Amino acid sequence: MSYSDKQLCEVMRKKLAARGSRGIQGLGRSFRIADDDNSKNLSPPEFAKAIHDFRVGLNRKDTDRLFAIYDRDKSG
Repeated sequence: MSYSDKQLCEVMRKKLAARGSRGIQGLGRSFRIADDDNSKNLSPPEFAKAIHDFRVGLNRKDTDRLFAIYDRDKSG
């Protein structure tokens, strides 16, 4: 399935909402774990690892697009 940018963000939002109050905490923990080089930033491969671990269910192309949406300043 091909998602629009808005739909990608909605998929992520729904996954977080389904996890309840632990969703944001779990996401933060997943991102800290995915930060393999401890840079406090996530590279696209590290972000993809977090999305996979968080079971969002996106393919690699959509994960890369979601990363680009969230990383507007390209800082990771």
